[in-house]
This record gives sequence, C-alpha cells and structure tokens, in this order.
Amino acid sequence: MEIALLPAMFFAGMFAGFLMACIVGVTLWNRMREGG
Repeated sequence: MEIALLPAMFFAGMFAGFLMACIVGVTLWNRMREGG
C-alpha cells in the first residue's frame, strides 16, 4: 500500500508544482507586459 502510494504522491506533487509555476509565470508575464 505504501509503496504503491509513493509514486502517486510524487506525481501529484510534481503536477501541483508545475501548475503553480505556470500560474506564477503567467501572472508575472501579464504584469511585465502591462508595466512595460
């Protein structure tokens, strides 16, 4: 159970980190485009 749960948690964390990075990147890009 634990061994099968580790990859799921790893991929979930990677997906969450990727999604958060995308949101932050888009927000910074919009802010830079409006400011510049």
